[in-house]
Amino acid sequence: SLPELIADGQNGLLVPPCDSARLAEAIVRFHREGLENDFRRGVAAQQDRFSWDHLVRRIESFSPA
Repeated sequence: SLPELIADGQNGLLVPPCDSARLAEAIVRFHREGLENDFRRGVAAQQDRFSWDHLVRRIESFSPA
């Protein structure tokens, strides 16, 4: 789910569900503060964490019981 993927303020902005006012504030903040490049860097920094290669490495790291 999004809260596990998005680090608020680092690679996106999180708002409570069904809160249109907070969503509007986040959109305005994104544009006002010019967060696009910061978030692109944040996404790139987390990209390996959610890759298939990372998942395979994690699975392979488990030792058999």
